[in-house]
Amino acid sequence: MPRVPSVGTTTHGQTERRAPLVRTPAEEDDRVDRTTLALLLDRERPWPWPVLELERELGEDLSDGLARLYASGLIWRRDGFMWPTQAAIGADELQL
Repeated sequence: MPRVPSVGTTTHGQTERRAPLVRTPAEEDDRVDRTTLALLLDRERPWPWPVLELERELGEDLSDGLARLYASGLIWRRDGFMWPTQAAIGADELQL
């Protein structure tokens, strides 16, 4: 999601406008993947997660993101449910 232009103050007291941050499609995909994986790794929430529940939580279609995470070996998927792989859990524990 693009950010709204912001206003800042220079060291000389003048107001300047900063250009809005616009994400590329690849950056937006990375954002969705990271958010999805972070929710799956949240120890306060039980596994497995229903795909539809996670899509409602994030407010977007996750089919492409889930395919990327599955292909990367970071999640398991079965019958409309998903959960993190041991590799994802280990990387999270090591804070990689």
